[in-house]
Amino acid sequence: CEDNRLLRDIDAFVEANPQSAAAHINRGIAYGHLGRYRRAIQDFDEAIRLNSRFDDAYYNRGLAYGNLGQYQRAIQDFDEAIRLSPQYSKAYVNRGVAYVYLGEYERAIEDHDQAIRLNPQHDGYYYRALAYGNLAQYERAIEDYNQAIRLNPQSDSSYVNRGVAYNSLGQYERAIQDLDQAIRLNPQRADIYYSRGVVYG
Repeated sequence: CEDNRLLRDIDAFVEANPQSAAAHINRGIAYGHLGRYRRAIQDFDEAIRLNSRFDDAYYNRGLAYGNLGQYQRAIQDFDEAIRLSPQYSKAYVNRGVAYVYLGEYERAIEDHDQAIRLNPQHDGYYYRALAYGNLAQYERAIEDYNQAIRLNPQSDSSYVNRGVAYNSLGQYERAIQDLDQAIRLNPQRADIYYSRGVVYG
């Protein structure tokens, strides 16, 4: 498997450079791609031990904790990454995502506002839209989904969630159009068919 070959190569590099924080971060990222988040965290821990000011180590460990559902620990790591690098837009995005999962939608919106100010990318708009949707602010959610789709027209999730927002506003034709487009983009997602069925009622 190509992933395992890559991991073997990184293992060899780490063994040759055990004092390299960057080497441990790269191996941790590789473990993360394989879904081995606890093993990834071990490498990020070691990177931080070697260089406590390495913002990427905290950021990537935060991602791993988030993938394990440990959102408070993820937020602590994103806090530290932002303290070290106040312009770290991805850290704001992912701290905002963690706040969404914790139901702290206002704090999520604040983080995504800052991420968008720093770097107006798809994820900032998409996750801010999710927060607005959870606050029943559907018009503002739709505005953000519009921007997310403009930046990434292949995002089936943006169409799904904009469709759900339109449905909540009683704009059923627009909801169906978005869900149809989401199905065209990703016909394997069963939940989209369910959402469209809810609109047809």
